[in-house]
Amino acid sequence: PVILQLGTVGSRARINFGTTLTIASQGYSGPEYFDVINIDKYDVIVGTPFMHCNKVVLDFENKCVIVNGSKLAGKEHIPSLRQEWYDEFEDLLQGVPEQMPPFREVNHEIPLIDSGACYHYHLPRCPNSLKAEFSEKVEKYTQAGWWKLTSVSQAAPMLCLPKKDRHL
Repeated sequence: PVILQLGTVGSRARINFGTTLTIASQGYSGPEYFDVINIDKYDVIVGTPFMHCNKVVLDFENKCVIVNGSKLAGKEHIPSLRQEWYDEFEDLLQGVPEQMPPFREVNHEIPLIDSGACYHYHLPRCPNSLKAEFSEKVEKYTQAGWWKLTSVSQAAPMLCLPKKDRHL
């Protein structure tokens, strides 16, 4: 583990994990190594070695970033990108449908480390202030076929945590 002090959540942060991801941007596409840490207010911090290899220019006067000679899209492109993504995923953005959506191809896999392991959970509690909303949600999802009542030997708990708008 490497000790890290700046920009982290907590008093004593360490870099315990890393991963290699393929990233793509307007001026660059390729694999990059990332240290995985819990940082506050940032999604990713790009280091100077990456910036040097990819000829990154931070133009503070024009408020833009240039990577390998290509200017990255700024805030003026957000409305058109939003509309493009909305059109592409319109079927997914319509709320909870009254029936199950059509099946899609499964292109991922979740490997089980030990399929015979038995996990013991402490049963989470739903706060009284959210019980009515949670009951509505259970009824809605059960009616739509997204959830079904069943008895199982073990299952991961579902936490009732309100979102920023104070709803489930």
